[in-house]
Amino acid sequence: MQTRAKEVRLINAILPYWRGPSIPPKIIHEILNSNYNPKDVIACVRNISKEVRVLDEIKMGKWKIRCPNCDTVFEVNENKVIRCLHCNTVIKKINFKEWNSLLEQYLNFEISKKELLNSSVIPTDESFELILEEDIPRETVNFRVSVYGFNTVYKFFSPLQLYVINKLIYKIRETDKSIRPILSLALLDYISYNSMFTVINKKGIKSMFYKVQPRISWKWAILPSEYFVKSAMAVLNAKEGVYVASLDYDLQTEIYNFYLSFLKRTLSNLVNGLLTPYLYAEHFFNCLDNACNSFIEKSMERLSFEDITSNKKTFLLKIIREEDIRALLKSKYKVLAIRYEGKGFRISLDEGKTGTITLNELHSILKEKRIGNLRDIEAITEALEVVMKEFSKYERIIGVNGDITKEVFKEVVNVLCNSINCNISDKIAKYYIIGKFYGRSKLFFRTLYMISGKKKIKFTERSNNVLGLLTRVKKNPDLIKTLPASKSLELTQLIKILSNLNIEENNIYKNILTKLENI
Repeated sequence: MQTRAKEVRLINAILPYWRGPSIPPKIIHEILNSNYNPKDVIACVRNISKEVRVLDEIKMGKWKIRCPNCDTVFEVNENKVIRCLHCNTVIKKINFKEWNSLLEQYLNFEISKKELLNSSVIPTDESFELILEEDIPRETVNFRVSVYGFNTVYKFFSPLQLYVINKLIYKIRETDKSIRPILSLALLDYISYNSMFTVINKKGIKSMFYKVQPRISWKWAILPSEYFVKSAMAVLNAKEGVYVASLDYDLQTEIYNFYLSFLKRTLSNLVNGLLTPYLYAEHFFNCLDNACNSFIEKSMERLSFEDITSNKKTFLLKIIREEDIRALLKSKYKVLAIRYEGKGFRISLDEGKTGTITLNELHSILKEKRIGNLRDIEAITEALEVVMKEFSKYERIIGVNGDITKEVFKEVVNVLCNSINCNISDKIAKYYIIGKFYGRSKLFFRTLYMISGKKKIKFTERSNNVLGLLTRVKKNPDLIKTLPASKSLELTQLIKILSNLNIEENNIYKNILTKLENI
């Protein structure tokens, strides 16, 4: 593994909560608002950092791949084309499931380390003997990456990372109960940047939850304990949360319980190898008597829509995702407004959903809707607001087959098109026109990608669609004479729409129309 002596910045992200600053749920909100002496916290965290000195410098971790053709093991720098350095074989599938299965067997003493390292994919940090006897978090999780076998908390960390984290947990348990909770949050910050799912680049280290959903990373940092001090400072400097990390409360529940698996270890005592209730016990245990001498551990704490918004009717989202739209429509709230404000999307809600409506009736209502003279993300946001106001009014919508967000996005596209008279049957052409007229920023095109059903608008002169034909006819209008009547009509319609828009190329399209009239 490579070392990196230079100090690396921990880049603020929507999660962990205090770095957003995002609205923290339940116990995390309680701890952030508890009483503690910041000077005591800093003094204690510095002592702990010195005592837990496993690493002096950051180590860089990567995944290593075993070539199925020649058995050569090599490090992967990025997930583009993975090619064996010895025989040049392209490796198309990385079997993380195999790795995670072997890791489970190793930790259950079913296979040797040699058998573990015979996997087709292994991390560069191979010090697994360090955690063989350790109490590692074995709680299950269900993120998108879980389909690759990353379905248990400990699998998100390399052995060195887990080893340092465990030493910090032991030290936090020894601290005074007045500062133990806030030190526990500092640990959550530390693990967020000390995971195999973090991303490191020239700017610094991105949290494992920087995209909310964890993503497999090909290069991560193994942090020394001195970064625990930086994490404590981030928690102490926490501001009131204004963002909601995600409206998807199932996803937020998974993240929250991921964090709880560590809070349970730092806020509980360890007696004869058994975690026992101590601080904030109601979040981790069900007590079977008044003194909580008898207890059972809780399996999972579910979050509600109200938990993740802290009952706020107005809040900010950094990015609007499909899951957020779905969660809004499932909630008991109706949308009053969606506005883009530079720092995010301000959502305003109210209670009072009533009645039933059919999908066809909604289509009729939205058929004549238009937006004002707006461009870029402001335009697409207003169109989304227009549609969501109607869709979120009702307790039940009859006639929806499948995912309701598809119907929402279809109407958003129609509202944008109606506002500039771009009624054309070809869907890809519609998205192209919307992009040409409204688009400016990356955020706009990212949002357009979402509402288009994640369709990439790619075409060349060789493409056998209306946009490919448009490219060819721009060079030679005479080509339109060779097209079938249906394609010629559709292409002419597209050119007319583009010629009437206030875009850079409208004169080109006007000239094409003039030439077509003279053919």
